[in-house]
Amino acid sequence: MNQLLLTCTLLTLCWNPDPCLATQDDTEANRFPARVIRENGQVILQSAIKTYVSDTADDPVIVLLGNFHAGVPEYFEAIKEELESAELVLFEAPGRPGHLSTLRDSDRQRASRGKAAAKYICSALANHAEQHEGKYPERLEDLFHDEMELPTRGFLQRAVSNSGWGEAWDYQKTESGFSLLGLGADQQPGGKKADRDLKYDEGSKVVDSFVRMFRQTPEGRQNEAMTRMQFVDQGAILDYSDPKFVLSDVDNIQMKSLGVPENLGPPDMVGDSPRPEAGSEEEKLEKTKLRRRFIDMNDPEKVAWMYGVNARGRNRQMFQLMVVTRNDFVVDDLKWLKKQVAKPDKVHVLYGAGHMLEIETRLLGEFGYQLSETRWLTVCEADEE
Repeated sequence: MNQLLLTCTLLTLCWNPDPCLATQDDTEANRFPARVIRENGQVILQSAIKTYVSDTADDPVIVLLGNFHAGVPEYFEAIKEELESAELVLFEAPGRPGHLSTLRDSDRQRASRGKAAAKYICSALANHAEQHEGKYPERLEDLFHDEMELPTRGFLQRAVSNSGWGEAWDYQKTESGFSLLGLGADQQPGGKKADRDLKYDEGSKVVDSFVRMFRQTPEGRQNEAMTRMQFVDQGAILDYSDPKFVLSDVDNIQMKSLGVPENLGPPDMVGDSPRPEAGSEEEKLEKTKLRRRFIDMNDPEKVAWMYGVNARGRNRQMFQLMVVTRNDFVVDDLKWLKKQVAKPDKVHVLYGAGHMLEIETRLLGEFGYQLSETRWLTVCEADEE
């Protein structure tokens, strides 16, 4: 699903850490959550931070952080800084284990969270055994290593620390493999329904897509294009292990049920061309060309269908699958929050920019919110000529 995660690079728009966050009027030209501007010989891709308020006094302020999944490092540093003061962040991570959030605390949700965590842990254990001649680790902490990608580490930290009811797992290495035990709602051995224990061992089924995440298999040309553009993935900077980050997205099983094709992927931007010598004029020229192409591929004036505007045929179908059906998760979470007695003063939604126009329509219509402020961050820039 890593490939699918970055496919959403085309369905989202990124920010960049420009020290000056320009506040713009809410004009028709700026209704999209991304824009391309030209300034001082540069063509610049930007994404919006839009703030919405309600007439109802105790409704939370909602901030839509429509972002790209790849961009210059400063862009994600700016997002990270924006989120440091956030109380609650609803975020996307398609293909990651579902229900790892702690937003809702019903017994059913907790049991589901425990099962999702176990699938992730068992996949990490399978990968560890694969890399260590069939041997399992002495402790779950041994699954972590310095080279582990930040999103993978963050989700594993969540899974290891919470077996569903806020307790860590009981893990034991055994002669034949391992045992993984999570106590149910009563936190006592045995039990039925919500009290039932969660038990796993080396024979338990693992999720292939999760195992591939732990293998950290490079996505080849996709990573190569990012390297040549001097981009990073958002997961290299944003740490999802922070408890205020709440997953509000589909997992790999739900992805399949929605009909999203597994071979969906971004276009090949580099082909078989050799990488230019570092620091050469050829490298600078190639970086500019690739960035210009990236900007064009995400320019709302050129690809408005990615935002749901005038989408037809297969484009409309993909927008419905990749955007609208996943937005339902976010909107349902926001509706649930509005009904709570104790609720945060402000909720940030960190999702791809391609999702934001449809979410905004629902905030203005179903929720009765109004747009109060728009700010812009720069995802990347390139020479115009």
